[in-house]
Amino acid sequence: MGDEDAGTAVRYVLDGVVTAERWADEHPDLAEATVAWWAEARSGAAPVPPASLVAAWRALYRQCRLAQADMLVAQAEAIRLSDPRLRRAAAALAGGHLVPDYTLEPASPIDGHQMAADAVAEHDARREQAVTAELHALPLHRRLRVARCDLEAAYDTRHLYVCRGCALAHNVECDPHGQGPLAVTCQCCGGLLVPAAEVPDLPPPLEDSLARVAVRREQLGSRR
Repeated sequence: MGDEDAGTAVRYVLDGVVTAERWADEHPDLAEATVAWWAEARSGAAPVPPASLVAAWRALYRQCRLAQADMLVAQAEAIRLSDPRLRRAAAALAGGHLVPDYTLEPASPIDGHQMAADAVAEHDARREQAVTAELHALPLHRRLRVARCDLEAAYDTRHLYVCRGCALAHNVECDPHGQGPLAVTCQCCGGLLVPAAEVPDLPPPLEDSLARVAVRREQLGSRR
């Protein structure tokens, strides 16, 4: 399409975020014009889309983004609880992307603050137990030369993971034969778990994304 917003709207449809049939029923003129241009583009007759077609897709992008912003801010209970499942979708929406609608409407909101606190407490307790056992297993002369903080750091490197989707910390057991972690997906959102030591690129806090979405929502709403 040669336009970022128009391209985002096209991918939103073609990637199956909404069914092609439903989209075509709701936007018959745009669907017909797009199919006609695509046929010409494939033949080499019209590689550049008409300005009117790009403008129509841009308008659809604004419409969809505003609708998704409204959908997000309507999740009052999930937002109050800082539901971690909203974090990745809110960040994507704040960045100008369109996301599957279901990611903006989590069923049975989860208390993200409590989950985060529980996850840290669980990791700290397991680390305390493991490091204490490791120290007691050492001969006395070695135990006196080992700093507990070094053992704790080594434990974190092996066992502390974070979810790239919701940023929740996880204490992950490792394969005793050195084949890596025994768990690779988040039990909360299904996201990929990665070692915290690698400083992964995580979505920003939900409140930060919500603030950016609110600004953009106001801008889009003023264009109606």
